[in-house]
Amino acid sequence: MDFDLVIRNGTVVTASDIWESCDIGIKDGTIVAIGPSLPVAPGAQEIDAEGAFITPGGVDAHVHLSQFYEATVGVDIDHSIITNGVVPNPENFVGDTFITGTRSAVAGGTTTVIMFASQMKKDESIITVIEDYHKLTKDQSYCDYAFHVIITNPTPQIVENEFPWMDIYPGDFEGAKCVCSPPIREDKSNQDSMWAGVKNGTFTIVSSEHSPTKFNHPNGKQRGLKDGNLPYGKFRLIPNGLPGVKTRVPLLFSGGVLSGRISPQKFVEVTSTNPAKLYGLKKKGSIAPGFDADLVIWYPQTKFQSFNLTNEMLHHAVDYTPFEGIEFKNWPRYTIIRGKVVFSHGEVVGEMEYGQYIWRQKSLLPGPRDVWLSEWRP
Repeated sequence: MDFDLVIRNGTVVTASDIWESCDIGIKDGTIVAIGPSLPVAPGAQEIDAEGAFITPGGVDAHVHLSQFYEATVGVDIDHSIITNGVVPNPENFVGDTFITGTRSAVAGGTTTVIMFASQMKKDESIITVIEDYHKLTKDQSYCDYAFHVIITNPTPQIVENEFPWMDIYPGDFEGAKCVCSPPIREDKSNQDSMWAGVKNGTFTIVSSEHSPTKFNHPNGKQRGLKDGNLPYGKFRLIPNGLPGVKTRVPLLFSGGVLSGRISPQKFVEVTSTNPAKLYGLKKKGSIAPGFDADLVIWYPQTKFQSFNLTNEMLHHAVDYTPFEGIEFKNWPRYTIIRGKVVFSHGEVVGEMEYGQYIWRQKSLLPGPRDVWLSEWRP
């Protein structure tokens, strides 16, 4: 058969099944065949998965990149900064750009991110905001991407004239590193409840909420110490959010699958399949003929040496990780986007301009059931 790439001898995982000793045939960036011992014509590239898990590329549905607001530039902003595709004043920008954030994403097995295009409270248009985000992403992304739009000023002009255009469908200051919402719970019973929620379907997806700001920068987390608020700082001044776009997939795999808390199928469901379905990315999030060849090949478990994470191992632009010292029992060996290897054995090997914008369609997940499972009401 005529393939560009064949992945041999993998344990293929979808949200519903596991197929052992399986091959995946890829042509023109798309999965075209799945089965044992696929015949291949001379000249096709082959990768031996050595029996390791192959999962769909991760879809991270909540990511903040190249966002210019108070938490990343250090000053109040009520109008969007129109960049025309160039990051303004980069030495004072304390977040991740599209370049650094998507580079980090592919290094952790995420192949598609859905980022926020944010309207500021006095912007008179959403269209100009979205157009500028497209300029910021053009040839600046290592992975595929789509947008959410944050609307803060829904004027009559925007509602009547722009919504149809968008096709919308209905103790120690070190603790500042972990300021986020909802706040981190330290008690093990809370952690156990969250794992139970992932397992029993309470949580439809697991995203990173990657919203980083540097710690050792006056416009970053250190803003909590301005005006001499020593030694603990003022909580309300600390920029909210954590980095996590690279660690989301390996954390769920190591802490969930390899610990026995969740099945490999549930891992795929919450990290890839459901995010793609929920946000209308119909060719993403699964391993089947006709889907984009977005794949993660893990290490054979018997050949992987566990390690404790340090920030120096990551590819983001931030000077810390909240997961410093956490043990990882596996990590993506290859990340593949549309049939092309973009991460291999610890190195980003893809080109920055390879990422493509993905037009979102209607959600493919069922709508609300109007049935409450408890007495709690949002």
